[in-house]
Amino acid sequence: MLYEFAPMEGLTTWYFRQLHHTFFGGAARYYTPFLSANQNLSFQSREKAEIAPEHNQGITLVPQIMTKRADEFVWAIRYLEERGYQETDLNLGCPASQVVNRKKGSGFLENPDALDRFFDETFALLQKQNSHVCISVKTRIGYHNPSEAEGLLRIYNRYPLSEVIIHPRTRKEYYKGTPHRDVFQKMLEESVHPVCYNGDLHSAEDCRALMREFPADRYPQMKGIMIGRGLLADPALFRELQGGPALTEAECRSFTDALVQNYRTAISGGDLNVLHKMKEIWTYLGSGFVGKDGSRQTAERALRDILKTNSLTGYRIAVDNFFASCRRITAQPNG
Repeated sequence: MLYEFAPMEGLTTWYFRQLHHTFFGGAARYYTPFLSANQNLSFQSREKAEIAPEHNQGITLVPQIMTKRADEFVWAIRYLEERGYQETDLNLGCPASQVVNRKKGSGFLENPDALDRFFDETFALLQKQNSHVCISVKTRIGYHNPSEAEGLLRIYNRYPLSEVIIHPRTRKEYYKGTPHRDVFQKMLEESVHPVCYNGDLHSAEDCRALMREFPADRYPQMKGIMIGRGLLADPALFRELQGGPALTEAECRSFTDALVQNYRTAISGGDLNVLHKMKEIWTYLGSGFVGKDGSRQTAERALRDILKTNSLTGYRIAVDNFFASCRRITAQPNG
């Protein structure tokens, strides 16, 4: 079973990935937040920094591409191949409106015929250019309705993909409701490619329950699990799944302190931008704590104090108070 760290736009950047790997490890592969292939056939400086070898030492990184044009996708694949990357992932899962309105991400799923033509053209161009890069897809099970999954899988099965990462919700569901495990099971059974599960895994027990539900001896296509939000809430989750210790308060404090320093070095715009990033991290991380009195309300109040700060000095004071009054809980809450 492979453990893969899902990309989260603006959060799982190279300076986060390096620290996570150093502190906790456990991830077989990290995925970049999406890189935009465009008609200019160029990546922005920020995107080039994401894939720079010196920023990804010691980890296996899979660049993820956002596009709806085969020629742009093939340009991005070749650009990455020239820099040593042997696998590229296509984003067919992002539900954000600004992406979907451009018919990219999960917006591409609304037109299966166009998606089929995209893959046909992509692999024809790669064959013509004698490229052997592996291509995976991260997908939802449909745009409007889970019943669309069957047609999408028929498309994926027609092409030589290295992996199909499935988030069993539709675009319309966004992150709401319960993932359709029954649809995932059917896709898993009928996929000719290795399959990875993604969606609503928040604790080690959540992951173990999934693996009991879809054991590899019964479902040979079951390759791994991908987690995003759950790893921001518990960055030691993969380590724990592999028999290592659970996250401690001391580790959590050291990790967040190191993140602040990394962000101050890497992010332009001053301390307010650093503070914004840390508040985003804490909206996930704080969910794994209760007060030392056992009260959820105590932790929620302490977390609100962090989220209300408007300076790094105030942030540090609020974090000191948080760790003085709160403790880690064993299992992450769902949601």
